[in-house]
Amino acid sequence: MVDTLVLGTSAFGRESSSLSRGTHKKLLYAVFCYYDIIVYMNNKQAKIFAAEIGADIPVLDLHSLYPNEALEKVELFIYDIYKNKQDMGRIIYGGGTGFLRQEVLNYLQKHPLVEDIVEEGGSCLVLL
Repeated sequence: MVDTLVLGTSAFGRESSSLSRGTHKKLLYAVFCYYDIIVYMNNKQAKIFAAEIGADIPVLDLHSLYPNEALEKVELFIYDIYKNKQDMGRIIYGGGTGFLRQEVLNYLQKHPLVEDIVEEGGSCLVLL
């Protein structure tokens, strides 16, 4: 499957974006056009960039949960992302003592569906 995320500016200065899916092997790339400069991104970079500019991705908020409750929610969340054929989601665990963060990250690093994890403050972006 080929995923293409093209971002840029139109002649009138308005932002434009499109997301299309093909049927070849899974490959995501982004092209960002601004002042005739084109930047090509690999799969991981494009997913992170899409999340940073506010792409509509699933979010799981783990605030106020104990680690065992949180890990159950994380498992269901990852399964839902996979089942819905999405390739990323954000998990918010907050700051605090860092115990919940560490438990979630350890769990995600061992999960067979998780391709990569990108930490962002009190949350992480999970790439499948």
